[in-house]
Amino acid sequence: MDTSFLTFLGISALVIASPGPDTALTVRNALLGGRRAGIFTALGVSVGQVVWAIGTSVGLVALLVASEPVFQALKSLVPPTSSISASSRCARRFVTRLCQALCPPPVGERSSAARGRFAKV
Repeated sequence: MDTSFLTFLGISALVIASPGPDTALTVRNALLGGRRAGIFTALGVSVGQVVWAIGTSVGLVALLVASEPVFQALKSLVPPTSSISASSRCARRFVTRLCQALCPPPVGERSSAARGRFAKV
């Protein structure tokens, strides 16, 4: 193996294993406030990380849905496999429906589906 790769693996393992500010906060609260405070701090850190990950994912998917050139550029960088294209179609459909549900179009601008639905009334 190349020595630079082994160096990279060693430094990566060190960075991954080293505690961060959230660990320091959890330890501090556990030492000062007891077990209950430590557990609640750990739960708060975990919830914060989940919210951050979901927000990042929704933001990236919204960017890809809103910008066709960015989506095409990303698509050209990723090797074409059926699972990636299927998941991107699924994500695009999910975000489109979510955006339509959260932000309905103005009153005068209804979608073709809405026009068809209300035309039969």
